[in-house]
Parts: sequence; structure tokens; C-alpha cells
Amino acid sequence: MTVTETAPPRRTLLSNGLALEEIVRPEEGLISRRIFTSREVYELELERIFARSWFFLGHDSEIPEPGDWISRPVGIDGGILVRDGEGVVRAFLNSCRHRGMRVCRTDSGNNTFLRCPDRGWVYRNDGRLANAAVESHYCPGELEKEKLGLISVAQVDSVHGLWFATWDSAAPALDE
Repeated sequence: MTVTETAPPRRTLLSNGLALEEIVRPEEGLISRRIFTSREVYELELERIFARSWFFLGHDSEIPEPGDWISRPVGIDGGILVRDGEGVVRAFLNSCRHRGMRVCRTDSGNNTFLRCPDRGWVYRNDGRLANAAVESHYCPGELEKEKLGLISVAQVDSVHGLWFATWDSAAPALDE
């Protein structure tokens, strides 16, 4: 007869020395009110739940034509949902690759290009970097435009005209 050892359950220790599993015990119906005010619990939720979830970005009716885009908050980040020049729907982090400024500063629009208001970097509506301001100031090989496009979401998908995206490439498909 073989004895199989089971690993002890994984515990998440908080900075105050308590284990998260001590203040959140749903099987007993006990959840400490600390979870609503703890910055540390909030950061764990962002990492373990919201960074892996699918989030709603918009509806087909909001981006019916090529070049149409909308910007939406996605948790603590901003997102852009755009129908590119070919009619393909894409989703990006609303952040310029140069200094992180929001590229789309209004709720919606229609553009062939998306321009950062800070330093004037220009992106095509498919996310590729088209132009960096004062490109002549960069040394050869220093500005790799093909690597500096807008950051795409890991997955984007639609259900009945509702568009969703996730930052997690390992997330189950939306229809699952």
C-alpha cells in the first residue's frame, strides 16, 4: 500500500502577517471588511482577477465605419476599440509608446491616424507606428518603428455585436 502525501494549501501572506485565507473564508460565510479598504488586497485582485478577465469595450454600432474608434476605461488602464481601414476590429492600450500619454483623449472619433498630443507620435488605425516626431534626431537602429506600435490586447472577440477583450493570452476563449 502506498501513502500519498498532499501538499499543504497555498497561502497568500499579507504584509500585516495575516494570510488572505484567514480574512476571506467563503465556505464559512466570513469575509473581513478589510478587503474593501486594503490596498494590498486591491492589487491582488487586479493581478489575479481583472488582469485575466474579459472586459467589455463597445458595440458594433459605435464603430460602424472604417476609422471609427472609441476609448474606454479598462480597469485602471484605458483601451481603444477601433475599426481599421480594412474594416478589422482591433483593441489597444490607450497609451503612446514614447512616454505613455493617452493617444485618444476624447470618447470617440474617426481617423486614419491616431496622434499622441504630447510628442506627436502618429499611429495608423491598425496600431502600427507611422511617424515619430523628429525622426532625424534618432541614431540608425535606435527607432525600431515596427516594434513600437500601440500595445494590442491579447485577445479580442465579439458576441452579438458586443466587443470584449482581455490582456491575458492564456484566458479561455470568450465563447467558453
